[in-house]
Amino acid sequence: MQLSTTSKYAIKILGLMAQSKNKKYSSKTLSKELKIPYQYLAKIMTKLTKNNLLSSTKGKYGGFSISKSIRTIKIIDIIGVFEYI
Repeated sequence: MQLSTTSKYAIKILGLMAQSKNKKYSSKTLSKELKIPYQYLAKIMTKLTKNNLLSSTKGKYGGFSISKSIRTIKIIDIIGVFEYI
């Protein structure tokens, strides 16, 4: 199976976020750090949030964080958001 660029980016995003699971990340920070175009990253983050892999908090101290235990998230859960399996 060949993964789409979107799925690969989503895996990279969650991989980075898993390193500091209690930290909140802004889309701007993730975009710069992972070198993913901001608008593209924002769409990925929205889909991951709608599928309950991420949670978002608005406001000055807001951002995105992983919404459940990292140990319960499987690669297939991430890929399933973006690919037809």
